[in-house]
Amino acid sequence: MKNFEVFFDLPNQKARLEKLNQELAQPEVWANHQRVQHLQREKKQLEESIRQIQELQEKKDEIEVLLELGEEGEAIQTELAQTIENFQHLLDDLEMQTLFTQPDDARNAILTIHPGAGGTESQDWAQMLLRMYLRYAERKGFKTKIIDILPGEEAGLKSATVRIEGN
Repeated sequence: MKNFEVFFDLPNQKARLEKLNQELAQPEVWANHQRVQHLQREKKQLEESIRQIQELQEKKDEIEVLLELGEEGEAIQTELAQTIENFQHLLDDLEMQTLFTQPDDARNAILTIHPGAGGTESQDWAQMLLRMYLRYAERKGFKTKIIDILPGEEAGLKSATVRIEGN
């Protein structure tokens, strides 16, 4: 557990969460609506991060137990492989979160797609890209809104602009 705690800074996250809870318990804080929204958003992010780190530790412990029982048969090997895969997905998600620590990282994004030279094929490819980005955003829990879209004459699209809202 120590490695995860150090790498993901769990003690500081827990301390910050406690500080946020104390601040939100103060009646005078609720007079400033924007401040309350900011504090609650930060609290939600910290709670999710702490939950993921604890889940990661549980998966690590489960893997260690399964490795000890690994001599017992095929069913355990299948379960071990699934647990390792889940562990890897969790670790990848947490690793991605560590990359976005700057204040501007939480801001929304505007995505614009314009096909290059290539006619119908590039317009068709631009439409496939748009669909892939929209599905990715949906899978990651982001809100999307198509601001502007200009369909191609035969197929695909000539341009598209999408607003992506994250955490």
